[in-house]
Amino acid sequence: MNADLVNDKNEALGKAKKKIMWGYIAAFVSAAITLLFAIIGDMWLIVDVVFTVVLAVLLITLKSRIAAVVLFLHYTVSQIIMRLDNPYTATDGIFLVLIFLSLYFNCILGTFSYHKIKKEIKEQKQEQARLQTDTHYQKQDM
Repeated sequence: MNADLVNDKNEALGKAKKKIMWGYIAAFVSAAITLLFAIIGDMWLIVDVVFTVVLAVLLITLKSRIAAVVLFLHYTVSQIIMRLDNPYTATDGIFLVLIFLSLYFNCILGTFSYHKIKKEIKEQKQEQARLQTDTHYQKQDM
């Protein structure tokens, strides 16, 4: 296998992991903020906190594409509902919302890249093993 190709794959894998990491950090921050609001008043928000934390854990452990997409959609829908509920404060914190949406979207891109690169690496290793096996058998035939 070409050393440059391996370095490129490892570098791309590192970038994908970094995007995923920022996604789950954003999820834990979002869960912490929601937990504060749950403690202050609405205990039903605990369900939201648990859901967000479960998705973040799936991102950490499995680099789950589904968890990344659901996290993005959940956050988007929650923000829309919250802002429609009180139109007077609809623009409050919009900059922070855009940052979270950006982090979650990049996390989606990272999870898809991660799994694509891992698949390519696996296929390359299988091809390399096949070539080594073929070479071994050719040497035995001589």
